[in-house]
Amino acid sequence: GALMHLTGKALFLTFIGAMQAAVILAVAYLLFDVAIAAHIPALILACLGTALLSASMALLVSTLCSSPAQMNAVSTFLVLLFSAVGGSMVPRFMMPEWLQSVGIFTPNHWAIESFYGTLARGQTLYDLAPVYGVLFGTSALCLALAAVISHRLRRL
Repeated sequence: GALMHLTGKALFLTFIGAMQAAVILAVAYLLFDVAIAAHIPALILACLGTALLSASMALLVSTLCSSPAQMNAVSTFLVLLFSAVGGSMVPRFMMPEWLQSVGIFTPNHWAIESFYGTLARGQTLYDLAPVYGVLFGTSALCLALAAVISHRLRRL
């Protein structure tokens, strides 16, 4: 019950997120001549993995929060924290080494690695398999935790 319900929501949110990423890649190709054609399979995995992780984490946060206001506050805090520490605001190589180490535990780090590895370093699907493993594996973990917590809360 709870897992199927949350999986449906996660898939819908993943579709929306992947479409947003596809639009960004199309703009990068059309306006900035970013070479994406040779990297379509890797970029599809990067878009889907990033979108699924975002959706799964959002569902986990919403399951843990007791009100929409609390959910908004917690999610805003997490987005800002993960963005700052994960390298979305400042490149991680400019951070102290200890903060770079902490940044590895953010979803932003792995999302950036998937896109940067593909587009800037020219890594293959095989090279990026560990990155995709973290994106999809953490997504599954977050979704499973959300389902268990949601199921237990309904029983109380």
